Amino acid sequence: MKSYSFAKVSARGMLTEADYNNKYIFTEDLRNIVNLSETQRIERTRFIRERAIPVHNLPLTESGSDMGFRNLLMAVRSLLIIDHFGQRSLVCCDFGVNRSRTVIEAFHYAKMGYHFEDEYKGCLNHLIYNCEAGHLPPLEDVEHELRFLRDYKGGDFQYIMEMKERGIF
Repeated sequence: MKSYSFAKVSARGMLTEADYNNKYIFTEDLRNIVNLSETQRIERTRFIRERAIPVHNLPLTESGSDMGFRNLLMAVRSLLIIDHFGQRSLVCCDFGVNRSRTVIEAFHYAKMGYHFEDEYKGCLNHLIYNCEAGHLPPLEDVEHELRFLRDYKGGDFQYIMEMKERGIF
C-alpha cells in the first residue's frame, strides 16, 4: 500500500478478506473506497455497510485508446469531496501500480495545481505517461478538466450535503 503526504489517500491492489481486519487499511476516518479494476468489483460487505463507507466501482482499462477518462474524473471528484472534509480515501485496482496511482496523481493535480513526481516508464508520473501513450486525452485537455474540478471543489453543494446527512462526514 502506498500512502501520500499531500492528502489522506492510499493506493493499493485489490482488497482481500483479510484486509477488512487491517487497522492500517480500514482506519477510523476511511470514508471512501474507489475501485478501478475492470474485472473485480468491491461488494458492499456487511463490514462496509456497517461503517457506511461509500464504494465507487469506476473501472479503468490498462490498454486501448481510452482507459476511461470519464471514470477517472468521477474518481477524482469523489477524492476531492472526501478530502474537503479531511477524511481518508482508499483507491484500489488489481495490483495498485498504474490505474490507482494515475487517479491519485490526477487528484494531486486537481488539488495542488502541479504534477506529483513519481517516475513511471520515463515520464514524470503515471498520469503523464498515460496521456503520452494515448490512453487518456492530451495532457493539456486533462489538466484543463482537473482545474475545472478544483475550481468547483470536486462537486456540487447538494451532493456534499446529502453525504453529510447520510453521516459520511
